[in-house]
Amino acid sequence: MLFIFSELFQLLYQLVEKRSKLVGLFGILILGYLAGSADPATTSDYDTYQMVYSNSNNGLYFERGYSYLSSFFFNRGWSYLDFRVLFCILASIILYIGVVRFTSNVAIFVFLYGITAFFIDATQVRNFMMVSLVILGSSFLIRLNLKNCMISVFFILLAAEFQSIGYVFLLIVLLRVLSKTLSPKAYKYSLVAVFALTAFIMLMVLIMGTGKFINILTKMSILIGSRGNLADKISGQYTYGTTIRKLFLILFTSFLGLLTTFRLRGGLLSDSFMDEKLSVLYTGATMTFLCVPLLFLAVDYSRIQRAGFLFVILSIAIFSENKRMYKNKWILTSLIILTCLVSMFTYNYIWGDDFIRTIPYLMKIVR
Repeated sequence: MLFIFSELFQLLYQLVEKRSKLVGLFGILILGYLAGSADPATTSDYDTYQMVYSNSNNGLYFERGYSYLSSFFFNRGWSYLDFRVLFCILASIILYIGVVRFTSNVAIFVFLYGITAFFIDATQVRNFMMVSLVILGSSFLIRLNLKNCMISVFFILLAAEFQSIGYVFLLIVLLRVLSKTLSPKAYKYSLVAVFALTAFIMLMVLIMGTGKFINILTKMSILIGSRGNLADKISGQYTYGTTIRKLFLILFTSFLGLLTTFRLRGGLLSDSFMDEKLSVLYTGATMTFLCVPLLFLAVDYSRIQRAGFLFVILSIAIFSENKRMYKNKWILTSLIILTCLVSMFTYNYIWGDDFIRTIPYLMKIVR
């Protein structure tokens, strides 16, 4: 019952106290512990991770960062269970540092993350580390300068050493820089153009088929991580497509997240520093929405939208912490509730019935 108790406590605590760094820290550590101590008999991917860990000295199977780290602890006699717990606790601490750079209301972040994207991150632990490093790296874009951009790029590149999809999040840095260098009008028009291009790409894929889309992407391949190049990954690993139902769900959920971050930023009355934070989070939501066409290849690319939802949660945490500084609070609250409910369903549904059945075990309410 640890998960249920922690989540309810996080929700109730933030209703009476908006500054919840300490309480939120315990909540994030509990999530890290639950992910690390997952039952191998009921957690998908666990057997693969354990098998690879037991053969850590037989070459690289996963990305370099994860492989080198696991090899280091394997050669020092650590069991996979001990390594996994340490790995997930470390990821949760990194996530916590990134979160508190955006908001003091960590409790609401822990609650919303726990009921939405956490369960699949608890299964795909490399993704858990990747998204934690991405959030930390993005936090350096709040005060935009060359030094902070370089730090942000460093953390995002490090994230890609645990899950290669992390490379996509370098677009956040580019979009953030463009938002500060272009005039507001020019940036607005550029975003409209990019959204139109995204819609056009999705239409073309529907017309010409996934095969030609894959051929185009493979010709644009670049070297990625230690698991081969992008061409090999696209043409051989992630090419089984996505059902229309799942595609619509992720598209709708991503749109709601983008709309929520946009309205939360627009509803702010006056606070330049908060506006900079919300600008970064809106940029993150924008970037993940633009990657929706990749879902025509495989549902695996929904990792991008799932990771991007953490930017939405952070926007909600900032709103919850500073409601007095917003106009149209009830309209924004209604939009937030709708977005969270849809996201909770989407990110716990799209991975299929086998994953859904593991959720009670990840929560440790069933043994």
